[in-house]
Amino acid sequence: MRNLKCVGRNRHEFESSLPCTSSAWNTVDDAIVFTLGPTRSHPIIELRSAQAVQNVDGPRLLASWDCPCPRPDVDCDEVLNLRHLVASDTSCLVLAGGDIVVVRAAPLPGQEKIEIVGTVDAGISAAAWSPDEELLAIATCADTLLYMTADFHNVASTSFRVEDAQLSKQVSVGWGRRETQFQGKRAKALQDPTIPEYVDDGILSPRDDGGTSISWRGDSAFVAISNAQPQNRRLIRVLSRDGALHSVTEAVDGLEGGLAWKPSGQLITALQYCGDSAQVIFFERNGLRHGELPLRLSKDDLNSWAAHVSLSWNIDSTVLAIAFLDRLQLWTVANYHYYLKQEIFVHSASEATSPVPFEWHPEDPLRIQFIESTHTERTNDMADNEMGRRFALSSIKLTQSLSNTPIITPHDHGVVMAIDGCTLSITPLRITNVPPPMALHELQMLANVVDAVISQNHQLIAVLHWNQVSLFSWEGDWAEEPCLKKSVLIPTSQDVHALQVCLTDQQRVLVLLDDLLRNEYRVYDTSSDQPVWVLQREVKSIFLFTSSCRDDDIYITSDYDCGRLLRTSNESRSRNFEHICKFPSRVRDTTFLGLTEDGSLFANNVTLLRNCTSFLVTSLYLLITTTTHRLKFIELDGLPTDFYVPSDDSPTDERCRSVERGAKLVAVMPSVYAVTLQVPRGNLETIYPRALVLAGIRANIDAEQYKEAFLACRNHRVDFNILHDHRPQQFLEDVNLIVDQLVKNEYIDLLLSQLSEEDVCVTLYPNYSSVRSSSPKVGGKGGVLNDSNQPAPNVAAKSTDSKVNRICNAFLEVFLGNSTRYLQSTITANLCKRPPAVETGLDIIAKLGDLSTEQVESAVEHICFLTDVNKIFDAALGIYNLDLALAVAQQSQRDPREYLPFLQNLQKLEDSERKFQIDDHLKRHAKALGHLQSPSDLDRFLIYTERHGLYLQALEMTRHNQSSHRQILKSYADFLHGQSQFAKAGIVFESLALYQEATNCYSSAQMWREALSSASLAHLPPNSIDNLAQSLADGLIESKAYYAAALILSDYLRKIPEAARTFCKGYHFSDAIGLLALRDNSDSIGDIIDSEVAEAFSTLTELISDCRQQLSAQAPRIQELRKKKERDPLSFLEGSAEVDTGDEFDSISLAPSETSTAGGTLLTRYTGHNTGTAGTGTSRRTSKNRRREERKRARGKKGSVYEEEYLVNSVSRLIGRVNETHQDVRQTLETLCRRAMWERARALQAGFSDLIGCCEQSVQDIWECPTSLQDTDLRAGDDAVSRSLGADGVLADTREDSSRSNAPVVVHFSGPNVI
Repeated sequence: MRNLKCVGRNRHEFESSLPCTSSAWNTVDDAIVFTLGPTRSHPIIELRSAQAVQNVDGPRLLASWDCPCPRPDVDCDEVLNLRHLVASDTSCLVLAGGDIVVVRAAPLPGQEKIEIVGTVDAGISAAAWSPDEELLAIATCADTLLYMTADFHNVASTSFRVEDAQLSKQVSVGWGRRETQFQGKRAKALQDPTIPEYVDDGILSPRDDGGTSISWRGDSAFVAISNAQPQNRRLIRVLSRDGALHSVTEAVDGLEGGLAWKPSGQLITALQYCGDSAQVIFFERNGLRHGELPLRLSKDDLNSWAAHVSLSWNIDSTVLAIAFLDRLQLWTVANYHYYLKQEIFVHSASEATSPVPFEWHPEDPLRIQFIESTHTERTNDMADNEMGRRFALSSIKLTQSLSNTPIITPHDHGVVMAIDGCTLSITPLRITNVPPPMALHELQMLANVVDAVISQNHQLIAVLHWNQVSLFSWEGDWAEEPCLKKSVLIPTSQDVHALQVCLTDQQRVLVLLDDLLRNEYRVYDTSSDQPVWVLQREVKSIFLFTSSCRDDDIYITSDYDCGRLLRTSNESRSRNFEHICKFPSRVRDTTFLGLTEDGSLFANNVTLLRNCTSFLVTSLYLLITTTTHRLKFIELDGLPTDFYVPSDDSPTDERCRSVERGAKLVAVMPSVYAVTLQVPRGNLETIYPRALVLAGIRANIDAEQYKEAFLACRNHRVDFNILHDHRPQQFLEDVNLIVDQLVKNEYIDLLLSQLSEEDVCVTLYPNYSSVRSSSPKVGGKGGVLNDSNQPAPNVAAKSTDSKVNRICNAFLEVFLGNSTRYLQSTITANLCKRPPAVETGLDIIAKLGDLSTEQVESAVEHICFLTDVNKIFDAALGIYNLDLALAVAQQSQRDPREYLPFLQNLQKLEDSERKFQIDDHLKRHAKALGHLQSPSDLDRFLIYTERHGLYLQALEMTRHNQSSHRQILKSYADFLHGQSQFAKAGIVFESLALYQEATNCYSSAQMWREALSSASLAHLPPNSIDNLAQSLADGLIESKAYYAAALILSDYLRKIPEAARTFCKGYHFSDAIGLLALRDNSDSIGDIIDSEVAEAFSTLTELISDCRQQLSAQAPRIQELRKKKERDPLSFLEGSAEVDTGDEFDSISLAPSETSTAGGTLLTRYTGHNTGTAGTGTSRRTSKNRRREERKRARGKKGSVYEEEYLVNSVSRLIGRVNETHQDVRQTLETLCRRAMWERARALQAGFSDLIGCCEQSVQDIWECPTSLQDTDLRAGDDAVSRSLGADGVLADTREDSSRSNAPVVVHFSGPNVI
């Protein structure tokens, strides 16, 4: 859909008695080097150079030398190839006589300025340098091909043989040909479809001049040579870089000598004359035919200006230039169709017999230079056979631009115009997306189209030809073709060319003219027939455009003076406005946007980004495509310095999305949220970017146009919660308006059914513009915040503050005014609540039973659609409405043989029994129990209570009936005893005065006080009570409840010495001494207390020693493991740590599992993340692996990856145990001091204080010292990968637990101050 626009044309004229024979680009100096001569009368060659753009002093002479032809069969020599070699800054000329001449711009000492570096005695027929300038291919007159290096050493030689034509025996399967199409079962039933009806013999064209052509592929790997064969046939050979014959083309009748290999390498282009027509044909590298391009030439054209043709592709393979005697045609291809985009007329001599000499720029793909012959005149000092000549070196700068409408709503119809010679294809993409080369309308012109533009309201189309402007009116229906309004002639001639056209908002038609005689550009107003602006021509490119923000302003930008932008209007002829970019720009307010050839996008003088390929502007966004195949949306808020370019790596940002490789913008239609792109192969793709959709939805919500916003959400699958979450307060206030706009119950139901508690404006669709307006501009990713004028979001609101319930209640209030019309929506609103109000919805349906049977059926069908029909059936039973339950069952897939007898049986029962059966069927046992409270159902009541364990409900129901209440309590106590809830059972038994049973329950619960008191109340014998007390004491000692056991021994059993020893076992030495002193056993204090405190001292000393040994072994090992992990992470993860046992470690599983990936590494294996997706489910094998890995983790085997975690947890548990020992050590120290055991006290305090210091040092070494290798270094993107399963998940849990572990607290120890 892009057209070629001429943005600059430069011409430098000069006079010479010698003809201009060849030219080439000098990319270093942006100049053109060219040769003059030789001729038969003047065998002289002059090499000159001229600047391509500004050439004030005229061509500069580089060298001149005599050039007599060394071949006697040729009148004069000829320059076959001229190339300026950039690496050596030399010009190389290949002459037909066989000489290869090098002209050095700055020769070194010992070098000649002009040197013949080689000679081919047989003569040269064609030559061409490879694109990398490393090889020179020379076709000699002796049918040989020579390869010479850049130092002019011959490296290969190949002879052209007649037998080469035998290689062209390709087999065509005939794709797309007529002979392979279906023609009926009787038509050519026996013909082989791979054999065409007619096979060319390769007959030589009568127009063939017998010349040789050479063309290289763009990567310099292959070269194609076209020459005529002795058997009256032209053959194209494909040879490799080393001179080996690769293939030859199939025989084609009428094949001419024109040859051009597409630099991208797909096609070899040649020329074919077919009777009264000519066409460009294409070959693949293997020699097979691959399509054609008809040149649209008549018989008269072939006999006049199209008699000789040459071909050449530009450097990026986008434009094919076809040169004739007096013109150049530029063709592009899209969707396998070739478009004639430009036809450039060239001055040529009347006796010209060769096509216009031209050459594409080797670096700038849309820049071309050619040689013109302005006129020839006779001078007095010349011989009779000589004439004076005037030549011109011309260069043209082109650009690919769109001819589309300005993007101004509501006129954003996306009208795009494509130029194809005399045809102008017009398609409004908003109305219909017609795939090219087809179009909605095709306007046929009388002459080729140069440029086309359409007005902002798409009602006027201006089409520029070489000498006139055609104005078309397009009003009314889109299906109607635009009609010609008028044609306006413009003052053009052979020296004045029309380049561009534009339309202002006031329908003024302006044309940019290039006046080569006056050396200036003029902006010509067709209405006033006067120029409105003049600019000197010393520029490479110039652009004319209008503003979409002002009524009648005209802008011109050029690369003169670093891209000066000039503005002219009715009030001022011209003035400087601002310096921006060099290439096409668009306007919004006072901001000018421009894209340079290298992909830099400018906003005034601010560089937005440097990898842009195309851009379009709307009222809100600047849309760009990048070389990384992204479509980005830049918000046009504030100054250009405030423009924020989204980054490529922000997957949640709707302002950046991926597009197909190489796609470029064609049109954007904000009214329908559509963007049309064209991919490199030429087809169009229309997408609906989330940024445009959300912007349109937010704008409609702000304007209270809820129906448009709803339909946009519905069509583009946007969460309907945005209608509320964008402006919550406004939404709740406008519920009545929303209902009136949506009208249809289906729309309202769809909105209500999609509600959720999530705030989508925070999670799914954050408004980035509000974030940037409330925060300073930063680069990279923007944060995700809510709009500042909205309340703080509640992503998952619960309980009474439910967003869904608030909205549903607001809609229900509106529906109350017209319950009949919004019956369906009322039911939907109730069922969409959290939790669903199913019974309320059924009550509404039940109230309709007497009104309309059809409404009831429709309502039942709707409620069954919204919720599981089985739940609806149960809810209908729950309200004891059997008729409604029957209606619901009829909407389900249930078998009538199942539910009809069930409902019939219920119908026969009495009311209370029916309700009981229904509640029991629905497993609402507590409610069913309430229907059995009659005195006659007491036994049934007790049985039902025991069956379903409804004791608490039964107790509540029978609290006023003492007999029933006591029966239930007894049953409840037995139930608790059976459930091993002995404490509760003992309380209930005691409340029933069943003390024996209560005593047993309390004993089982080790509630010794309650057990002994209940035994006393049960009047048990004294010996039974003593036995009970002894068993309770033994049980408490076994469970290490020494204090309680000692109280039983002292208070109930009167065993004072045994009670004192029990106190000492629990480190309650003070209680033991007090007990002995109280019971007059002072003599036993020394024997009992001293022995017990000595035993306690030994136990604590052994504990301190064990803890110190554990710390001294585990803390250094942890440091060793961490150093190994820091030094060699992979080796650490492989589990290759050294161990003393010599056992093999099983720290890594090499067997594949469901969660493993083919490209996994040890790093991904032990970080718990994989590069692929997880399995579809957790299989038995995965669970087994996980259990096995859990066991490995629990063991923490030395040398495994779990060792560090095991050791850290072990040290943490040790510190906790030391903290718990503080009280025991303190009481032991006090007792040792009281008993005058000073040395033991000092030793115990010193040892324990030492242990506390070791614990503090271990905490500092293990938890507080940072390590250089963090877990996050080995974990690649937690948010971007899936959760691992199986054994990998265990290891991931290990790493996460270790990263979250907190350092334990070492409690400070303070002993008695007497030591």
